[in-house]
Amino acid sequence: VEVEALLIASAASLMAMSLLYLSTVLSAEILAERFSLFVDGGMITPETATYLLAIVFGTFVIALIPAISAYRRARTQQLSN
Repeated sequence: VEVEALLIASAASLMAMSLLYLSTVLSAEILAERFSLFVDGGMITPETATYLLAIVFGTFVIALIPAISAYRRARTQQLSN
């Protein structure tokens, strides 16, 4: 349960960052021409990394609830058999 939750959170974060970077690269010229808006390509800053780590840690903590429940249930079934 834990590994699955961490894998989903990590994959979702990676896909979101990739999509954001791709859309920024593709729209940078249009934004500059039409709105005089110049977007920096650097996506990973220390603040962003902190947020990503907080998301992964939060996922770990939240996934502990069903993991502990499954462990207790399996342990109870093992003792009764």
